[in-house]
Amino acid sequence: MSYNRLNEIAAALAYLETELASKAPKLFSVPQIVNPVKIFGDLHGKFGGLMRLFDKYGSPSTAGDMAYIDYLFLGEYVDLGQLSLEMISVLLALKVEYPQDVHMIRGNLEAADIDALFGFTIECTERIVLFTISMAF
Repeated sequence: MSYNRLNEIAAALAYLETELASKAPKLFSVPQIVNPVKIFGDLHGKFGGLMRLFDKYGSPSTAGDMAYIDYLFLGEYVDLGQLSLEMISVLLALKVEYPQDVHMIRGNLEAADIDALFGFTIECTERIVLFTISMAF
């Protein structure tokens, strides 16, 4: 991969980070939860488990229950499952799409040292490398 392509990717990631940071006070503040609420906890990167919970209890959608039910995720989003990146991506996408109805609380695993210890950092690094290699072809 060329040095210019790596710089383009780094610039895109920096832009995304800036955009998220500008919205952070709205996206990551103390939740104002309204009853009724569905509570999900200790997902640990088990993306299939989240999908099974959504299948059984309903998933957030405007066609579903988003008009009258809040969703609360209690942290522990990544690290132990093999699809941690998918897990956090879906949850952040839901938070961006439904900022008033989807609430995320930081767990004790959402820290850089814990991410490094339990493998999320490695997962991200490996997946980004694979993505950049595939983009080169």
